[in-house]
Amino acid sequence: MDFETAPEGAGEALAAQSVAAQSVAAQSAAAQSVGAWSPDAVARILRFLGDPQVDLPVIHVTGTNGKGSVVAIAASLLEAAGLSTTAYTSPDQGAVEERLSARQAPVSPATLDGLLELVRHAAEAAGVVPSRFEALTAAALRFAGDEAPDAALVEVGLGGRDDATNVVDARVAVVTNVGGDHLDLIGPTLADVARHKGGIVGPGSVAVVGEERPELVALLLERGPRDAWLVGRDFGVRESRRAVGGRTVELWTRERTYGELFLPLAGAHQATNAAIALAAVEAFVGAPLSEEVVGEGLAAVRVRGRLEVAHRRPVVLLDGAHNPPAAAALAAALDEDWGGCAGWLLVIGMVGRRSPEEFLAALDLSRFRGAWVAAPAVARAVPARRVAAAVAAHGMAVSSEVDVAAAVRAALRAARPDEAVLVTGSFRVVAEARNELGAP
Repeated sequence: MDFETAPEGAGEALAAQSVAAQSVAAQSAAAQSVGAWSPDAVARILRFLGDPQVDLPVIHVTGTNGKGSVVAIAASLLEAAGLSTTAYTSPDQGAVEERLSARQAPVSPATLDGLLELVRHAAEAAGVVPSRFEALTAAALRFAGDEAPDAALVEVGLGGRDDATNVVDARVAVVTNVGGDHLDLIGPTLADVARHKGGIVGPGSVAVVGEERPELVALLLERGPRDAWLVGRDFGVRESRRAVGGRTVELWTRERTYGELFLPLAGAHQATNAAIALAAVEAFVGAPLSEEVVGEGLAAVRVRGRLEVAHRRPVVLLDGAHNPPAAAALAAALDEDWGGCAGWLLVIGMVGRRSPEEFLAALDLSRFRGAWVAAPAVARAVPARRVAAAVAAHGMAVSSEVDVAAAVRAALRAARPDEAVLVTGSFRVVAEARNELGAP
């Protein structure tokens, strides 16, 4: 879960009616603090649901960026190896049931309704008024317990140590990287962020770490996992080249090198995510995978909202980048994978405590000839006028629109045949753009 969705759940009461039918709507606006997403409430609810998390074989994933991609790639690799999976991810991109999946297929609204009804009764019995995220986390873990998968993938919402998902005892704990997001909540320093993220690493787990800075790695591992796989030492990317529809990559782990693999995801950063996911899966199964399984698993990966082509003529790319490091990775991918575009137009909106100025500086607006700004339809959207002012400060023509759909329509009308439109700034913006474009 990106933090953009968390405040909707901060202190929300779980509605007495069907929560899914109400889109797990907010019922109150209590103080927004890390404690609002702590595991305590979830643990109390799960006791009345049979403690399904206790015996789950979990791969727990945290990190500033790349969590969702790592979960998707790991699930595809595990399924290619013949293992069944469930996954709990966030944020969703239009439908809350997307957050829970089995064998890479989202649950039905009716299934989620039933799960949340169970959570409602359990919460009442436990004397807990859960936040939105806590309710969904409890539902996801009950769902995973019912499915009894070979592997349950769980994505952290915020930080790690105090996150609602940290009721699980991970067999493999993954930290993709450590960045400066949410320093006001889990900072104020990167060391503090690392300690929070390292909170998912337990003495019985294997840690898989994509962070490279030694001083932060030491903090991530200070709880003493039984083993640690470190990027550059135990796994990594040997080669990554642009290819039609994605990349050709060569990955290596402790015991094998996997060459000439096709990864249908744009951006050099996705090769790193693939290496992290592969290391996590090998650590989980306790053995290297065959090259055939890795090739099949990577080729089958589908990740929405990450350099996703949602429209052609003109090309429209959807990318949920929402912080400066993600914006920098997005800019690099545009240069490498989409350098042939004659020009770019920008549709942007932001959510939460984001700094438009820092995000836009990392994105590098020099490639865009115009921008359309809109606030997504969530309570904590950054006002369009603030984002527009940050864009205008770069000397670019900018227009504020009433909503994301209007911004997308305006950009499409303005685009020349050889230009492309980038929609970014938030997964909420991406979801609303996808709906306007009619993309699946």
